[in-house]
Amino acid sequence: MSNPTLAKRYARALLKSAEEHGALEETKQEWEAMLEVFHTHPEIAQVFRYPSISRERKQSFIASTFGSWSERSRSMLSVLLDRKRLHLIDEVAVEVIALINDRLGIANAVVYTVKPLSDEEKQAVSRKFAQRVGKRELYIENRVDPSLIGGMKVHVGHTIFDGSIQGQLDRLQRNITQTNLS
Repeated sequence: MSNPTLAKRYARALLKSAEEHGALEETKQEWEAMLEVFHTHPEIAQVFRYPSISRERKQSFIASTFGSWSERSRSMLSVLLDRKRLHLIDEVAVEVIALINDRLGIANAVVYTVKPLSDEEKQAVSRKFAQRVGKRELYIENRVDPSLIGGMKVHVGHTIFDGSIQGQLDRLQRNITQTNLS
């Protein structure tokens, strides 16, 4: 059962510990790795969700799988296990990563273009739009959308920058329609 409020509470506790130890990047990398493993091997995530698997087996699995992790991340897994909250592990991981990214001045952006962007173009978009949204860096996810005709649309959180030709045509049409109605 999902519980975003509770997941955020655990994530904040882990964030605080990571900040105190100057280990934001390390903690972020550990939880990103966990999400990657869960996405590529969903059966591993199921180990945490099945109530029929004993606490001891889960503890053993955590020790063997995440033994190289930092003490603070292993402690968080133990807390989740002890409080029977391991089913929230995906949500906690997503929250931890989001909170750390925010602290580091990083945001995720979805960039819609007519053709795929090169790595250099992604870096240029990141530099330009990161400043506009007050971040140090943007992680770019490029999605191809031929309906844009040309240009690009950039989504960062709830902010949309529409520099596409289709967007310009839509704005021009609205302006003409509004002028004719006046």
